[in-house]
This record gives sequence, structure tokens and C-alpha cells, in this order.
Amino acid sequence: MTSALRLEAVDRDNVGAACELDVRPDQQDLVAPVAVSLAEAYTCPDVAWPRLVHDGDRLVGFVIGADNTG
Repeated sequence: MTSALRLEAVDRDNVGAACELDVRPDQQDLVAPVAVSLAEAYTCPDVAWPRLVHDGDRLVGFVIGADNTG
């Protein structure tokens, strides 16, 4: 089976779905909830790079990067 992974910017149309993402219970102490990460990204829009991970049309994850070189 071929995977069609792609990244998508978080916007007003998909932020609700992003906030519904969750990790397994045994991972909850390892990462912040998506809503917290998005709030942090909102305060640093020139640095933060939040993206949703899709496998085809299915939302499967969230990643956030930072560019603090500028």
C-alpha cells in the first residue's frame, strides 16, 4: 500500500480537527496537546511552523517546527 503523506498549514477550516487530535494515553506526558502548541505558535508567527499531517485525505498527526535563525 502506498502512502500519500502531505503537510497542510493549520487554518480556520481545519483548526477544529487539529484540536481533536490526541495521542495515546501513555504518550500524554511527552507532548503538549495540539491546542496548546497552536496557542504557542500563534504568539510567535515568525518563528513557529505548525502543520497537519495527512495520509491521503485522512488527518493523522500534527507537527510543529521553529525557525529562529532570523
